[in-house]
Amino acid sequence: MNQRIQDFWSPYWNRDTIQDQTDDDQWKDSLQIIEGFVEQQPEISIPVVSLEAWRAAIRKTKTKTAKGSCGFSKAELNSLSDTALQDLIDILSKFAE
Repeated sequence: MNQRIQDFWSPYWNRDTIQDQTDDDQWKDSLQIIEGFVEQQPEISIPVVSLEAWRAAIRKTKTKTAKGSCGFSKAELNSLSDTALQDLIDILSKFAE
């Protein structure tokens, strides 16, 4: 089965040479599409969420919930001191700027 999957996908995975993968000229069209898309996006303002709001959200989260976009589980977030949690909030807020 593994060989059949590899035989099917190999032409896709290995279609580009190393030079094609790293040559900027090969990526110009893709980069122009991405740049055009990014330029069209409206500016989003994300308010900074307080430590108290984070603690409330953590309390409401189910114990077996998957890790969130921050990469931490409920148990891990609960184990953080207020100072450590505030540091995490500050770091994540930088991504919203």
